[in-house]
Amino acid sequence: MAHFMDESGKPKLFTVTFTEGAAEVDDTLGQYMLDKGIARRSPILLPGDFA
Repeated sequence: MAHFMDESGKPKLFTVTFTEGAAEVDDTLGQYMLDKGIARRSPILLPGDFA
């Protein structure tokens, strides 16, 4: 079970701050947000993506 889910499997309340259309979140939370339609992938590469 993901760390952002409670014992019953429901998502916990969380806040994500988007800055200029982007946010840094844990991979599991990011995938959850994509799966639920809360966020969407962007083809734009941000400066930090080149590490």
